[in-house]
Amino acid sequence: MGDKLDANEYVSRYRARDLARNNGTGNSTYTSSSTLAWGESYILMDYVMLYRVTEDVYWLDKITQHFDQMIYGMTQDAPRTHFREFSAAEVGAMVSEMIQSAKSCDIVRHDDDGHPTWHTQYPGWYTDQYSVAHVKVADTDSKMAELVSAEERISDIERAHQISGHKYQIRFDDDTHYTIEDLTESGMIAESAELGEHITEIPGASFKVEGTPKAGDNFTIETVEPKALQYVVHDGMVLYPIAQFIEIIVNDKELQQRFGEKVESYIRLIKEVFIRKWERYWMELGNNAGAYRFTDSRTQRAPGRLLPHNQYNALCRAYLVLQDRNVTDDPALREKARKMIRYFKRSLKPTGNAWTWNYWDWGEDEHSGPEDSSHASINVGTAIEAYHRGIEFDRQDMVRFACTLLDQMWNGSMENLNVGDRVNTDQGNRYFHGRHWVELCEFDPKVWDVCLAWFKQKGEPADLIPSMLYAQQMRLN
Repeated sequence: MGDKLDANEYVSRYRARDLARNNGTGNSTYTSSSTLAWGESYILMDYVMLYRVTEDVYWLDKITQHFDQMIYGMTQDAPRTHFREFSAAEVGAMVSEMIQSAKSCDIVRHDDDGHPTWHTQYPGWYTDQYSVAHVKVADTDSKMAELVSAEERISDIERAHQISGHKYQIRFDDDTHYTIEDLTESGMIAESAELGEHITEIPGASFKVEGTPKAGDNFTIETVEPKALQYVVHDGMVLYPIAQFIEIIVNDKELQQRFGEKVESYIRLIKEVFIRKWERYWMELGNNAGAYRFTDSRTQRAPGRLLPHNQYNALCRAYLVLQDRNVTDDPALREKARKMIRYFKRSLKPTGNAWTWNYWDWGEDEHSGPEDSSHASINVGTAIEAYHRGIEFDRQDMVRFACTLLDQMWNGSMENLNVGDRVNTDQGNRYFHGRHWVELCEFDPKVWDVCLAWFKQKGEPADLIPSMLYAQQMRLN
């Protein structure tokens, strides 16, 4: 087989894998934004790449089947839906309903403590997987003792999800015994428990008593459980392959006859729900650059802070496709895409012939460590998309990305090949997954050799077949 994969053989292999994955439905029946972003979006992108390789309309049908199901999931309050096919009229009606819902939602509503929050009915996919919880002593009735929470903002995911959102009362029977009542559900948590170093009976929380409590002393505890939130990055991961699908259809008159009505609904959904939703979280960053920030939700991990590079770039990729003059020719999207690309490009640091960048730069001198090779794939894909649209990145810039892989991440061996976990090292072997990295073979053929050897070394995972075939086509063309 040499250095070339037989397209027919590998497409058949992927198709078998796809049909075996939840009976061909992938993750499209789930409603969690996390599952859709980090599972289903890759499947949708696989279908896009396989269509570009084969021109088989079967893969376009798969995209509409899956995305229609996901749109339906936006209207359901359930973790999973039953898979079915939807007509263009049904999709159009669901989209119209969500547009009206988006327009009527009060997205500047505040909670009881004055923290801004989103209306829970705003159309979209949600998850509470990454949310933090809060615990506080809200009221104290004691002259000699104070109750101190060990941690008021709980970011550890496992412990945060133990927090109930209930209100509790801790009442001392004497100086060494206490009773805890759940005021929300009128239930006893602990009766005449003996005081130790910490009070730990409230799930996920821990308190220390300072001073000497007396009989009758009581403390009111308020908790806020992790909330289901929406995320720019999750929307971006899903919308990028859909934007590519839209581009394919609007540029082919025959395909327009088959898919045109659904594409019109998809564009309305993206423009009037998804894009509208995030506008209040846009940040101008100076020098004609910009990006999005996290929401202000109280349970957000970094409320109001500028997003990590991969997170705004996930949405930027979709904007880059949609703004194209051959797609929607939308100047507002074009401006947003250009500003995000400018911000990302100025965050890149030349290191030899390569680029190095951080996972996150949230202030002038505030940043994380170097980007990991998994999330970096999103950034690389964004740069490739921008290059192909003639925005900011030139060919020499793209050669630098190839050098990041070849000079910094690859260990230089074909026999004991390893690609490192971060963009500045060849150490570690957990995060690299090929995907957009292999597309850099367009700028340096050595990338194909390394990624093909890595693919074979990994046992030729079926999930990576579309990426490899698509990159091979780019290389041969």
